[in-house]
Amino acid sequence: MQKLAQQDLVHRLDALQSTVPHYSMPLLPGADEPLLSEDEMWDMRELDLAISELEKASRRSEFARLICFQHASEM
Repeated sequence: MQKLAQQDLVHRLDALQSTVPHYSMPLLPGADEPLLSEDEMWDMRELDLAISELEKASRRSEFARLICFQHASEM
């Protein structure tokens, strides 16, 4: 039973995540930023990727929480 509930939750999360647009503020929004060395640019790209992954994980956990509360209220 727990396996079915977990599969249902994962399926719902995937469905919700595919319908919700991804909005993220870029780390380097304008040309007014100082020029960065290649190493600094690499670090900024890595930070941008990490922030993007954290945003995705945060959205997934919020969806999971909402779905769990919905299941609990239906019981």
